[in-house]
Amino acid sequence: MSLWFPEQFINHRDTEDTELHREEVRVSVTMRTLLLLALVLCLVTTAGAQAPATVIWQVNSFDVNANVQQTERLLNGVATINATNVGSGSGRTLTLRINAKASVKSVTVGGAAAIFRPGQEPRGDLQRVEVTLPAAVAPNATVSATVTYSLPVESNGGLTAISARAPTTTPAISHLLIRGF
Repeated sequence: MSLWFPEQFINHRDTEDTELHREEVRVSVTMRTLLLLALVLCLVTTAGAQAPATVIWQVNSFDVNANVQQTERLLNGVATINATNVGSGSGRTLTLRINAKASVKSVTVGGAAAIFRPGQEPRGDLQRVEVTLPAAVAPNATVSATVTYSLPVESNGGLTAISARAPTTTPAISHLLIRGF
């Protein structure tokens, strides 16, 4: 038994199938293009992301001059710190840590008075002194900061002692810790 289809029906059916196939191909090409663009966008975004600029201070030298007032049991000190920014970002602050009992009188940076903010250090028995630099310090540039402070020595003990012979102390800033922000 053979089926007979009118020729118009067969041609019409073939035309519909061909157009349907073409539409599927267009949709497939469009989806592939969108997927490729999304992939390229993800790669470009990832490649463009960079590590944040960090400031790392390396102390090149420090000098501590101390004057002991025996009757007041007070150590007056002037510490000069020379540090280089070895990080990848510009340094705007210099953070120093000194003895918690020390009283910072002044800070100069490059010979000019600097703004500083003392605060408690959560770790250990130290005080944090955050110095605002007058200008940003670029990577590989050096800064010189001078801190004038006083440290009361209430009694002779493990790290500090004042006597008529000679004062013995670990100056407040000699175990200096420096961190940049």
